[in-house]
Amino acid sequence: MVVRVDKPRSYAVTVKTPDGQTRFVQVAVGLAQQTTTIDVGVTHSRIDPYVALFGGVNFPGSFTKVAGIEANAGLLESDVALKSSAVGGAKVGLFLQQPTIGHGWLEWIGGEIDLSYSNPHVKAQSIRTSGTFTGIPFAPFDLDIAGAHVRFMTAAMHALIRYPGQYLQPYIGGGPAMFWGRISGIDLGTASDTSLGYQVVGGLRAILPGDPEKHSLRWFGFLEGRYQRVSFDVGGGVLLHAEYAPVEVIAGVGLHF
Repeated sequence: MVVRVDKPRSYAVTVKTPDGQTRFVQVAVGLAQQTTTIDVGVTHSRIDPYVALFGGVNFPGSFTKVAGIEANAGLLESDVALKSSAVGGAKVGLFLQQPTIGHGWLEWIGGEIDLSYSNPHVKAQSIRTSGTFTGIPFAPFDLDIAGAHVRFMTAAMHALIRYPGQYLQPYIGGGPAMFWGRISGIDLGTASDTSLGYQVVGGLRAILPGDPEKHSLRWFGFLEGRYQRVSFDVGGGVLLHAEYAPVEVIAGVGLHF
């Protein structure tokens, strides 16, 4: 494709390929040029894959609905407060089509796999214990604990919907997530559990202009909020049921290719 221009500068050009695809192209024209040739690079595969790394903060709140299981069945515990922690991880995913000016429905839909790690430790605190033990009621009492180490690894699968803008792309999504959690403390004991829960995400991507020679490679940054929920039945030396529902705020960088 050949374009005639008025003066040397950088031009943003929208072109349509012979097979009906629409492309955004940045064209730089030099001092001695009156025309320039654009290679629109016709391709038949238009999926929009990406990889990304991220980090942020986990706001875990507390373990809630804490109760004994197995030999501890009948025990009821107050909420167990957790410390905020760092969270880090990676994503790999794709959208069904790269953005065009037509915003076809395939450009809105995608999916990803999200892997993350955090360690929201149990705070030193006083826990209220009540209920029954071996079927016999007892008077409620307070137990002071020194805290405990907690680790979580999460593998989530998200269905995503985005606005396929050229430079800004708000998005939402969510799906099932597998949580592996481990708790270790002198007062609570040591054990781990793997449970199925879910994760919901929403955020904004900022797409950096691509290289005209490699138009499929585009760096992006993103800011994302996420909500998780899962129930654990921790056996071993702990024998407690608990629900975990943190909120996380993350930021990261990635590459569409």
